[in-house]
Amino acid sequence: MSRLLIVALTALLAVFFLPRSAEAQIDPTASLSTVLFRNVRIFDGKSGSLLAPSNVLVRGNRIEKISTDGIQIDNIANAITIDGGGRTLMPG
Repeated sequence: MSRLLIVALTALLAVFFLPRSAEAQIDPTASLSTVLFRNVRIFDGKSGSLLAPSNVLVRGNRIEKISTDGIQIDNIANAITIDGGGRTLMPG
């Protein structure tokens, strides 16, 4: 077989057996992850000062709740809690 024919066959096989796009490999539940940031000072980008120590609940890529009181996540499976230790949390 000629080298060109081997390359052509390899490319043809790759088209049929490789995923059609990068999205085919992404876990659809990954965007539904839940993260609770506890004890963080929030810089909102609008005011010149940090907000009082707060808790921020993020579900997927959206902020669901901000509260200076505690936020319970006991009934949320696979939720991650991060203690901010009074550090600054800012959008980005």
